[in-house]
Amino acid sequence: MMIKVLSPAGVPPKGKFQISPRMGNLNEKVICFVDNGKPNFDIYVERLEQLLRQRYQLAEVVHIKKGHLGSGKAVPPEQVQELAKRCHGAIVGSCD
Repeated sequence: MMIKVLSPAGVPPKGKFQISPRMGNLNEKVICFVDNGKPNFDIYVERLEQLLRQRYQLAEVVHIKKGHLGSGKAVPPEQVQELAKRCHGAIVGSCD
């Protein structure tokens, strides 16, 4: 039996993409958590932040919330640009 897996986007991406460079260790780094409003993401992030702080000497942790679930509200481009300048990395997630 053969199973064919299809992309939900319907069209494969074109062009070449480069993977972002890795940060190495997170000491003295600013990390941003972007909450998309799904249930339990706050619980997940709270525990993840605790674990990261135990392992690394983070400079700062920034929390932002996109909006309530189902709103489709995106982070405004100017805020994304500010976060890109301020933060070394972001964890964007969803949970249930």
